[in-house]
Amino acid sequence: MINIMEIRLTKEISKEKISTIILSFLKKEKVNYIFGIHGGYTIGFGNEMNNFPEIRFIRCQHEEGAAFMADGFARTSGKFGVVLTTAGPGLSNTFTGIISSFADGIPVMLLSGAIPKDKAFKGAIQDTESFNMNISLSIREATRFHADIFYKDSFLQYFRNGIRYLFKGKKGPVFFNIGAELFSSEIEHSQEYFRHYEDHFFDQIAADHIIEVIRSSRSMLIIAGHGVMQSNARDEVQNFAELLRVPVMVTPKGKSSFNHESQYFIGVFGAGSNIIPEEYLKNETIETILAIGTSFNEFSSNAWSSFLAKTEKIIQIDIDPYIIGRSFPNTYGIVGNAKTIINYLYNKIKNNKFNGFKHLDSEGKIKYYKQNFENILNPQLIKSGSVPLKVPRLLDDIYNSFYPYELNIFNDNGSCIFWVGHYLKLKKDWNYYISLGFSSMGYAIPAAIGGAIGAPARVTVAFTGDGAALMNGNELKTAAEYNVPVFFFVLNDARLGIVHHSTNIIYNKPVPGVSFSKSVNFVTFAQSLGVDAYRIEKPGDINLEFIKKLIEKKKPVLFDCIIDPEEIAPIGSRLNQVNK
Repeated sequence: MINIMEIRLTKEISKEKISTIILSFLKKEKVNYIFGIHGGYTIGFGNEMNNFPEIRFIRCQHEEGAAFMADGFARTSGKFGVVLTTAGPGLSNTFTGIISSFADGIPVMLLSGAIPKDKAFKGAIQDTESFNMNISLSIREATRFHADIFYKDSFLQYFRNGIRYLFKGKKGPVFFNIGAELFSSEIEHSQEYFRHYEDHFFDQIAADHIIEVIRSSRSMLIIAGHGVMQSNARDEVQNFAELLRVPVMVTPKGKSSFNHESQYFIGVFGAGSNIIPEEYLKNETIETILAIGTSFNEFSSNAWSSFLAKTEKIIQIDIDPYIIGRSFPNTYGIVGNAKTIINYLYNKIKNNKFNGFKHLDSEGKIKYYKQNFENILNPQLIKSGSVPLKVPRLLDDIYNSFYPYELNIFNDNGSCIFWVGHYLKLKKDWNYYISLGFSSMGYAIPAAIGGAIGAPARVTVAFTGDGAALMNGNELKTAAEYNVPVFFFVLNDARLGIVHHSTNIIYNKPVPGVSFSKSVNFVTFAQSLGVDAYRIEKPGDINLEFIKKLIEKKKPVLFDCIIDPEEIAPIGSRLNQVNK
């Protein structure tokens, strides 16, 4: 289901400021938050915001943090995020965040105030064109739509076309670089924006062919990826798996795309892979894999696993046609929205007069693997009483302490990918978010702040390492300033864990510069920014009663978790790729 934004003509001609038109559109879409930092080239827009009290400006500490907050807001709210920035370094600072949203298909509107053309090439403050560098064009490559708007008469046409990319096909950032003086310029128009239609298009002939491929297969499993979450197809995929009675594994980015409590769920496959998915692929002859919303990149394919490569038939469902068949050539594909396609396949198979799918029933095999294999490495660490803390025990304490609540979980890049991806169990109603398309460290803290603003009814949790926390930890000030209730867990081992351990294994010693001479005291750091913080040093420090009291306070809180620095995360396939 893909929403398309269109315009229609009204009977009356309106005369409005360009900033008014933009803000009216946000109001109509119920996008009530803008993340960013004002500058000299955006004050016209900021002044107009005074006339829109329902739209709140969230002043961030850095524009990269603002971009990540908008990304997190979009993921949890189901809307699009908005970033406002000034020219020059303000705009360039958003680059990593915008690339991350582009890589993961997250809809974000980037608004930048640009240096007016009559001041260009004269050395105006923050004017990079004076030394032959166009930052706007650099960011263009990481957006679905880009427009430099310096003439007011061209604004409506650019804006109308740009916003369509927030709602259609593979979503992603749109970028409007608007001359500073235009924000206060008035234009006459007779247009208003509205939801015109919902596109359910997909290739039904291809879908019918896929049904025959499934029916004729001797065995099958499903891999559910991030696209399942983006298309809100989690229930549909579960219904489909239960209809066929086939096993389901999820990708690291799609960790919450299937119910972990289902009898058909066998684990995470990819970076930080669980054990049963690998054993199942290694030992069973799988004729057909149905891959829903996964790109089969390095992390989601367990470094292009040979177990996948030997599969006779891979069916890929994806909104992006260029993803299908990219990593594995033995592929059938359907381009379109996962929810719509899976619904179609489900209804066609369920209503089929002949029962030609009984042979796919894998309940016995699934039960065998669950009875004979542990799904995690070193399961004894789950109940470890050791100090320093073992991360598996910490994650188990967190799981049990938050079990009564509906969670949105944000995870960072670095060791957290593997620790949390491998060991943290998920309840059916928990959502899990990680930015793996571009894999930027420093994502989780700001993204969780935006995510909590986008879904205030849920409890929001963020996992980050000490290295990643130092990259955008300044955004704790934003959480404190606006009282955004997020639980920040910092895994503190005084080093960049993956680089330290992987190079130590490969070269028998770590490379220079990956360990801290002294660990950071994140309790003091967080408190200096106005966030309550606690030092977690032993098993049981995180418990149900403690968390309940903190949730009732409805305030941001940070946990400085002192973990065993010698315990190696389950980095497996990533280590092999680094070694190669």
